[in-house]
Amino acid sequence: MISDRALNRTLLRRQFLLDRVDRPALDVVEHLVGLQAQEPADPYVALWDRIAGFDPAELATAVATGDAVRIALQRSTIHLVSAADCAALRPVLQPALERMARSSFGTRLAGVDQGELAEAASALVAEQPLTFGELGRLLRERWPQRPEIALAQTARALVPMVQLPPRGVWGRSGRALHGLAADRIDRPFAAGAAPDRLVLRYLAAFGPATVADVQTWSGLTRLAEVVDRLRPRLRTDRAEDGRELLDLPDAPRTCRLRCGSCRSTTTCCSATPTAAGSCRSARPRCSTSSSTGRRRWSTECCGRPGGWTARPACCTSGRRACPAWNGRRWPRRASPSSACSPPPRRNRTC
Repeated sequence: MISDRALNRTLLRRQFLLDRVDRPALDVVEHLVGLQAQEPADPYVALWDRIAGFDPAELATAVATGDAVRIALQRSTIHLVSAADCAALRPVLQPALERMARSSFGTRLAGVDQGELAEAASALVAEQPLTFGELGRLLRERWPQRPEIALAQTARALVPMVQLPPRGVWGRSGRALHGLAADRIDRPFAAGAAPDRLVLRYLAAFGPATVADVQTWSGLTRLAEVVDRLRPRLRTDRAEDGRELLDLPDAPRTCRLRCGSCRSTTTCCSATPTAAGSCRSARPRCSTSSSTGRRRWSTECCGRPGGWTARPACCTSGRRACPAWNGRRWPRRASPSSACSPPPRRNRTC
């Protein structure tokens, strides 16, 4: 069984939210299977949280040159992905996009041939980049009794379209103009792609997870059949509430080991097992005194000598139990020797 805390820390670790990594921006985007990008600046903030020394110009250049694109993918929302992932993921997620479009606009487009709508939209967008509003108005000239938003949204689900720069380029702004994805990424879309690899990539970035988790994230349905097919390649576990969790057998997890530095059993969020069975954590936490059973602080908290800028990582027993909590908020900066030193009252630990 994997505890909720270990599940939480494993997710943060695989999302690169425990420690920043030194990797190219597009490598991180591909590891995360895209970044939600309904707001143009969101991917930059997400990568700043994850990459050491992240330069927004690196991602901005990729968006401007077409190495990264903004396209409707998971759950029919705009995601920023690499050009390679655009070609690989869109065919896999196409059934979910079409199903969501039918669910939202099917009654308002009853009787409209989907093939004709896709063909008309492709011709219009290929002629010149268009916003949704412009596309809807042009399509309504052919189907005057249909709502513009229903025509445009359904066309986006049927035809892979990307938002063109300068939209999504750091430091610049522009209208959400759409062009054909095939023209932008200059590579063929995968034909007859199965969701097997998508499930494996999800588990690498978000696992351990349930089948329902994968379906909620992707918008796809009936993934239990895919998981059954992949089960020989997966590791199974149980959550505290009994849910079956699926994972890759060699994916990193948090470890619950005997920590040699503090002589206590502890869960190290970013620990690396050693030959001796202890762990080396990149972010020292508080340790436990073997004589008094009370927790004491190490010389560093969250990698910052003498303090931290967020909620202390060791405070697992709730707000009232921690003396750093002033009743309203956590301190912006506190000293391990003062605000979070062991409290004098018995049975109150931080």
